[in-house]
Amino acid sequence: MKDPEGPPAEEIVAKIRQSSPEDADVAQEILDWSRQHFEIRTTAKGWNIAPEFQQGACTFRPFVIQERNSRALYVDVQNIRSTPPFDTSENWQEFRKRLVNMRGVHFEPTPDHDYYKAEYSDLANDDAMKAFQETIVWSIEQVKSN
Repeated sequence: MKDPEGPPAEEIVAKIRQSSPEDADVAQEILDWSRQHFEIRTTAKGWNIAPEFQQGACTFRPFVIQERNSRALYVDVQNIRSTPPFDTSENWQEFRKRLVNMRGVHFEPTPDHDYYKAEYSDLANDDAMKAFQETIVWSIEQVKSN
């Protein structure tokens, strides 16, 4: 069951902008790029933008643009690991390797290991953003071809 639709994604980016225009610029760039590949959902409380797409019975939601608390980009480990083909250890490890070896971006596991977190500032340069986008496009292709 999906969460009820929250506020427009632009409102969430505007909230980020109030605290950090630089972070908001990165969040907006990720959001704009995401629209080419995903349907854009927001959480009911308006804390997160969660790009997603349906593949059969699975909802692939690989990352979340977060506005609240520790404002950052979060890669959703649980969602990815439950989505074929990443539901096997070998394929998950390939995704994880691509993520943690991404040039210019430091993805750190959260204490509960449910997410990998990167500061928006890590994605502020073009090379880092491109590396992130390439990894996500690769993951989309893997899910679609499964």
